[in-house]
Amino acid sequence: MVFRDGLHDFYHDFLNYNSHERLIQCGVFNGLTIKEFIDICPDYEWIIGIEADFSNYANSMWVTSERDVRLMYNAVSDKREMVSFESTGTGRSKISNNGNGTVLAIRGDELKCKPTMIQMDIEGAEMRALIASRDMLKLPDITTVFPSSTFE
Repeated sequence: MVFRDGLHDFYHDFLNYNSHERLIQCGVFNGLTIKEFIDICPDYEWIIGIEADFSNYANSMWVTSERDVRLMYNAVSDKREMVSFESTGTGRSKISNNGNGTVLAIRGDELKCKPTMIQMDIEGAEMRALIASRDMLKLPDITTVFPSSTFE
């Protein structure tokens, strides 16, 4: 299932949560979406959050006080490489040729894990990230993918 409607990503009647959900969130911003997921699915198994804007990454560290939540300071794209990144400290930070810094972009398949859900809000890099996560997306446990509606 693939969809995205904006705010409140995990509040939908048609989503059935199981105990031991495993979430990868690409584009953590302030950590509130992770907290929303924890509130709705308290029996989750683990959560990996990935954020490429260092200010947002640092401001989201509070969520790692929850059990089995790990944050990574990376971008997600179709290649493992250093990328130019426009850090704004907002939800609009993105990979950009005119960036004000660099960050290591990773491929989703590099994570070598088996999520049940993937949520992405990475300002236009969603398609590249999905392509680089194709092995993960073939796993039988994956039930839901939430890409952002800002595809470029």
